[in-house]
Amino acid sequence: MNKELEHYSHKFTEESSIIKLEYERIKNLLSKIPKSKKILEVGCANGRILNNIKSQFKVGIDIILYPLNKIKANTIRGSISNLPFRKNCYDLIICSEVLEHLDKITFEKSLKELARVSSKFILVSVPFKENLEAKYGKCKKCGNVFHVFLHKRNFNRNGMLSLFNDFKLVKTYFHGKKYQYPDIFRRLKRMTNNFFRTNNVVCPNCGVENACQKINLINKFISLLEELYKYIFVFDKIRREYPSWIICLYKKEKK
Repeated sequence: MNKELEHYSHKFTEESSIIKLEYERIKNLLSKIPKSKKILEVGCANGRILNNIKSQFKVGIDIILYPLNKIKANTIRGSISNLPFRKNCYDLIICSEVLEHLDKITFEKSLKELARVSSKFILVSVPFKENLEAKYGKCKKCGNVFHVFLHKRNFNRNGMLSLFNDFKLVKTYFHGKKYQYPDIFRRLKRMTNNFFRTNNVVCPNCGVENACQKINLINKFISLLEELYKYIFVFDKIRREYPSWIICLYKKEKK
């Protein structure tokens, strides 16, 4: 299995509880779904969104096979860059936390596919203004440096305006709140060979599980400095806060 696919398979077959922030994001996204008869979720994973959509005709598609047996809807294994559906097949397509994982070629193909298959709406959710390097981890086995969530691109407000040909951005919503630390802390971590760490990560290079290096005392000390800075310099904290996610609803323009 492709190492990146192994990462996602491992992530979504884990019986781990959903964190509060993620639950709130999904709840917010669900509240933004326009009235639609036929709904397709692209990148449905284990059904965290699809299972909560109230529609008689809903379908999920994902490139990973394993999570699909948990979904209370029809599911198909397939790729976002080559959707096995005819033109204008669905009233609404939901694409949540998917686009940031795609390389340039796949990304461009996927945008065209989403626009081709949707007859009316596309609802997209992605991380907002993400600092990719802040989430770089280092594999404890092979030394590979990679984004621990395998994100390959970031998005801002302007970049979301014209994602899809023949579709107009009609609604924009923001969710969550995050703090952008001054760049000096990132530099300190790199100088001391310290990287971001989280659990249940598969290295996309060698495939080892729980790949991230352990946090050492220097990393803990720098993290403490970060928190102290955030609470001491209150005005700078306010200046550096911005939403965690952006949710955009696109509507097909009439020709």
